[in-house]
Parts: sequence; C-alpha cells; structure tokens
Amino acid sequence: MLPDEQVMAEFNVEQFPAKRCDRLRFIHGKASASHVTRIQSLKKRVKVHSDDRPFSFGVCDKDFKSKERLKKHVDTEHGEEHFNCNVCNKIFKKKSNLKLHLRVHTDERPYKCLVCFASFKHWNACHSHRVVHDDARPHKCDLCGQTFKLKHGLYVHLKIHSKDRPFQCTFCSASFIQKQNLNAHIRIHSNERPYKCKVCLVSFKQLVHLNQHMRVHTNERPYECKVCRASFRQLTSLNSHMRIHTKEFT
Repeated sequence: MLPDEQVMAEFNVEQFPAKRCDRLRFIHGKASASHVTRIQSLKKRVKVHSDDRPFSFGVCDKDFKSKERLKKHVDTEHGEEHFNCNVCNKIFKKKSNLKLHLRVHTDERPYKCLVCFASFKHWNACHSHRVVHDDARPHKCDLCGQTFKLKHGLYVHLKIHSKDRPFQCTFCSASFIQKQNLNAHIRIHSNERPYKCKVCLVSFKQLVHLNQHMRVHTNERPYECKVCRASFRQLTSLNSHMRIHTKEFT
C-alpha cells in the first residue's frame, strides 16, 4: 500500500474520484467538483481559440463551437414561424399581428360604434371613440381651460399653445400638428377620394365624410335635441336647431 493510501485508510478518509478523470482522487467532494469545473472552463477557452465547430444544424448548414451557441441560433433564427405580408413583405412573428396589419392594405374596419356606426380597424380605437358620445370632459388644459373627452385630445390641443407643427405639406406652405391632418390636406392637391360608399358609389376624401353620408342610407339620426327630442343626422344641424330654443329662452 502506498504511503498516502495508508494514511487515508488509517483515518478512514473517503476518496472522491474526479468525474471523467481516472488519474485523480480527492479527499473532499468540493475539491473534486472544483477540479471538474476548472477543467470544463479550460476546455471552453480552448474551443474559443480553435476552429473546431462540431455542432451543426442541417437546415441552414451552419456549424457552432458549442451546444449553447447552436441552441441560441435555433431559438432566434428557426424557433418561431414567421408570417410575411404578401403586399409589402413586412415580417411578423405572430399570425394575429399579420392579420391586424393587413387592415392597413384592405381598409377593413370590423369594429363599429353602436351609436353613430363609425367603423374602426382596431377595438381600442372603437372603444376610445365611444367617449365622444358621453358628456363628460375630464381632461382640462391648464393654459386656456378648454376641456376634452379624451386624453389624446388634450395632448394634441397642447401643441396649439406650443405652435409646434412638424408635418409640412410639400405642395404648399401649410403645416399641421398631426400627420393624419396632413394626409387629409394633401388630397386637396391630388383630388384623391379613397373612401367610397358601397351603396351609391359616391367617394369622399375623408372617412368622416363617408360616415356622415352613410346616414342618408341608414336614416340614422344620432344627434338629439334635449329640449324637444328632435333628432338629426349631423351635429351642425343640431347646433343650428338649438338656436330656435335659444331665442325662446331670451
């Protein structure tokens, strides 16, 4: 028996073999684990400086130095199915996102207001629109006192005080607070009328005008006088009507 083995046997000391290393024995299990960790770390450093790439992925014929890098590549590049828009080639990770995006090209508006029948591409836009029919105006401008039903309306209004009009027309000197206002303005120059009535085929430059026109066919009258209960298709008609009652009370 060797001297070291004799001492260990005398004091009943357990030997811990190093995993994957038949030549070494350790008195403490922690020492064995620490040795294995150092060996693995050394092997990784050797791989970094070598050209050996034993891990391959047959789909794209790329090779990798470690399993970790191979897994990361598969997860990021091949882990999820991609959905392409066949109109503009924009890529989406989820089919539901592609479906929402396609409404940009088709102008599909599946969400309708039950009060005025205005239609929207997204549910949240329709939900925000419903506030228009309420009387509450909780958002107040601290500069002029004007109130708004939507927080976004206050946000847009504040730009009037700052005189910030970042959207400039390329045909004339007109500038606008919002891009959608610029797009509507440009149709004055182009005479484009993208919003067409499916009943009588009359076309309009702005969606709001199409929605107002549709009330001719539906006979919908969403604006009601609170004094005499007369109803109107347009808000301007209601405002004109209210002058009758104003004269009555003066």
